[in-house]
Amino acid sequence: MENKLQTWFKSHKGADWAILYLRLFIGTIILLHNVGKMQAYNEIINYYPSWGIFGSAFIFVAIATIEVLCAISLMLGYKVRLSAAIMAASLLISLLFLFPGKGFGTSELLFVYLGIQVALVISGGGVYSLDALASAKRAKSQRTRNSSRRIEDSTKK
Repeated sequence: MENKLQTWFKSHKGADWAILYLRLFIGTIILLHNVGKMQAYNEIINYYPSWGIFGSAFIFVAIATIEVLCAISLMLGYKVRLSAAIMAASLLISLLFLFPGKGFGTSELLFVYLGIQVALVISGGGVYSLDALASAKRAKSQRTRNSSRRIEDSTKK
């Protein structure tokens, strides 16, 4: 006889909880990472490149802002695939341009974060997300409109 935990996991609810955990975990890590970067602004700013008319300070603020917004979005479950794709692209750029040829030991944590982001791009926000809530509301609204149309059509006949 199976125990309740095995039954629960077999009902696929475990996957929904795992997606929620991944979103909260990676979102928190990204937020804490950016708080640390902002506290060490004077030391870190020199590592950011200048691109054309944009100085390293602008690049730093732009990247930090995007990362914070993506982290909040991931934790709330809002536009998860887009936020995870942006973060995955950011991590890939870091791996290719900031840490090239420095060995796997230097960048292995970035690979772990990249893997989590790719998993979230594939899975989406899951059941416990604002995306799922909005989708359910849209579906309910669509069903209501379709029912109203059927009633109108039947009364016209």
